[in-house]
Amino acid sequence: GERTAIEDNQIDGTGPYVFGPAAAVPNTLSTYSTATGVASYNANTSFFLGTPYVRQLKFVTVAAGGNVAALLAGSGAAGGVDAGAPGNEEAVVVPSSLASYPQISNPGGWNRSIEFNFNAGFPYNNVAFRQAMAYSIDRADLLTTIVGGRGQIPSMGSLSPSHPFVASGLPTYDKNLTTAGALLNSIGMTKNPSDSNFRIDPSNGGARFKAHLRTTSRFLATTVTLIQGYLTAANVDSVIDASDSNDNQATAGLPYNGTDGYDMMIEGWGNITSDPDALRTRLSDTFTGQLTPSCTPTVANLGCHVNASFTNVYGWNATNNTGPAGFVDHSADFQTQANLQLFETNPANRLTEVQQMQRDVAADVPLIQLYVPTSIIIYHSGGFSAWFATPGGTPPGPPGFNNKMGFATGRQFCPQPAGC
Repeated sequence: GERTAIEDNQIDGTGPYVFGPAAAVPNTLSTYSTATGVASYNANTSFFLGTPYVRQLKFVTVAAGGNVAALLAGSGAAGGVDAGAPGNEEAVVVPSSLASYPQISNPGGWNRSIEFNFNAGFPYNNVAFRQAMAYSIDRADLLTTIVGGRGQIPSMGSLSPSHPFVASGLPTYDKNLTTAGALLNSIGMTKNPSDSNFRIDPSNGGARFKAHLRTTSRFLATTVTLIQGYLTAANVDSVIDASDSNDNQATAGLPYNGTDGYDMMIEGWGNITSDPDALRTRLSDTFTGQLTPSCTPTVANLGCHVNASFTNVYGWNATNNTGPAGFVDHSADFQTQANLQLFETNPANRLTEVQQMQRDVAADVPLIQLYVPTSIIIYHSGGFSAWFATPGGTPPGPPGFNNKMGFATGRQFCPQPAGC
């Protein structure tokens, strides 16, 4: 039914902050302004731990490039803020004017990636094509151009480079157009001298191949433009399939049909510093989402789940995964290790299993992580100082600095015995 004005102004809850009047901040009302982008939340005086340490939270939208000015304006000033953090894909260099301001950094919680849809068939389900795409992309250039070097080149095993379970010695697929070309030639995607040397599609009568790149306005468009340039340098033509959001396209898992679906998804997501079981739920062709009511998972059988996430890779399995003569499929071993680590109680054994999963991912390249920005927050000294990045992140997101514990108690989370 219709909501009343009273209902609109009395959204409440049991957490530390609420929408609605609060005695802790007299004569104020938690609101969100669509005109200014300012959202304010008041302390819940009935919170079970007592009135939160921070009495009011206000999230302020600033103009592009205005983070520094807002910090310099100071707390409580018009347009001023207590703390600010750049976006994941914002190339921020901390200026000398903020050199004396305290800041906290946290590496490796979010990434932008290319995910291949194996269900799209040739060449997306061919390991040589996927490896060639990895060798075509200049990830060092992406890191410099997109985030000003504020971050890391990702591990090809799909965990954050700073994750305690990350495997060492994985192939890096540094940009090498000669290697990329040889891989494409090995599966018949040779250059056509009469067509500007663009690669042919041997499965389509030798017509020009066009790689379909699904992207969304939610993330920086510059990344897609750069990728198109890298592919052109490898003589691979490409076209952008744009949408307002990739989530529905990815959850369906269908190949691109001219309007919907995707073949290569350029997506952004976190959850790469949390429990490494995320490798299984993101990459396994058997376990890819929510449990169906008619099946109970066991080590031997995890085939009772349906796809439900926009971060999943579809169709990576021994039947679907192809390659040039003599190639070795790694999807079956990935599934074996994924099942083992799920029920493993010995930490050393689980580390071994998870690292083998990463070796399988790096060999078959079901996805290519492009860059992993380092998140930072800069804040005023003398004000609220209990900022910290959520250890491991809050799945499915990256580690953030807006933590309920800090706001409610005024204390940092300190995993180190010596304190923070």
